Amino acid sequence: MILILFLLQVFAADPSLASPAFVGKKLPSNHIRGFSTDGCSVAPDGFSFSNPNQILRCCVEHDAWYWVGGTEAERLHSDHLIRSCIEEKTGSATIASLYFYTIRLQGRPGRNTTYRWGYGWMQDRLYAPVSESSQAARQYFLDWIASLSEEELLQILDK
Repeated sequence: MILILFLLQVFAADPSLASPAFVGKKLPSNHIRGFSTDGCSVAPDGFSFSNPNQILRCCVEHDAWYWVGGTEAERLHSDHLIRSCIEEKTGSATIASLYFYTIRLQGRPGRNTTYRWGYGWMQDRLYAPVSESSQAARQYFLDWIASLSEEELLQILDK
């Protein structure tokens, strides 16, 4: 029942899932916005009453990958990272797989969402290598996120 409610929430949040994928009519921009994150977007940040933000760090780290974007192989790598992180934090391969497949479906580039691959760019970017400076920016935020305590992470996200 929880799985059905979760999937209904996800699909209701993005009606474009029912339409054909955008084929990339926008030109890429060389301007990226500052890093932003909303945690686990439209999905729960955790599944434990004692720790309602149990997988929040997994999602924020994943957002650093999605913010910059890059190649299709990099996206698959980042999606495997969040899957492993969620399974480690929850002890549930089922929950981790549910997030993984939902992300694979909803996070592809060419969609008008705030959680698509490469969401930090002013205009949509399809799969493409990013510059060394963009890779360095992503790594900077990954290192910064890793350095934050749980309290600091929650404070930054205003949770």
